[in-house]
Amino acid sequence: MIGQTQSQAQAAISNAGLTPTTTFDTACANNAAPGTVDNQNPAGNTQVPSGSSVAISVCQAQATTTTSTSVAGNSGPGGGVVGGGAGNHTSNSTTTTTTTRPHPGG
Repeated sequence: MIGQTQSQAQAAISNAGLTPTTTFDTACANNAAPGTVDNQNPAGNTQVPSGSSVAISVCQAQATTTTSTSVAGNSGPGGGVVGGGAGNHTSNSTTTTTTTRPHPGG
């Protein structure tokens, strides 16, 4: 099952008369791509009684977080910043973006 998509692995397990159980992880063993099986138990080609459970672990992409901060211009007398002049002008902005990808095939 390793390397197959979640839906491919679940279908193959069910078609073999077994019961798939699925977990998700972000460790992504065996160089698995997100959405593909990266581990299974019992191992492939192991004889088990009909109806037995086969656990598969599906690689899940990690949520990404990006934070950026910018500080623009600090103008005093004499400025040097377009639109500057007497006094201090400071602009701060922080942007945080979080992207969570759904489980493919799930």
